[in-house]
Amino acid sequence: MTTKSVIFLTAALASGFAMAVSEADYSVSEENCTPEYWEKLPDGKKTEDLIDRCDDLEPSEGSEQKAP
Repeated sequence: MTTKSVIFLTAALASGFAMAVSEADYSVSEENCTPEYWEKLPDGKKTEDLIDRCDDLEPSEGSEQKAP
C-alpha cells in the first residue's frame, strides 16, 4: 500500500467515525425518552419532536408502578 493510499484510507475512516459520533439518536425508546438524554441533545426542532413523541408514548407494562 502506498503512503498516499494509507493517508486517504485514514482520512476516510476518520470522517466516517466523526459522522457516526456526531449524529444523535432521535428514535423513541426507553433510553431516549429520559430528561437526562434530552439534556445531551442540541436545542432544536428534532429534540422538541423527540420529547413530544416520548410524551405520547404509553408506559410499558413492565414499568408501571403497582399500588401497595
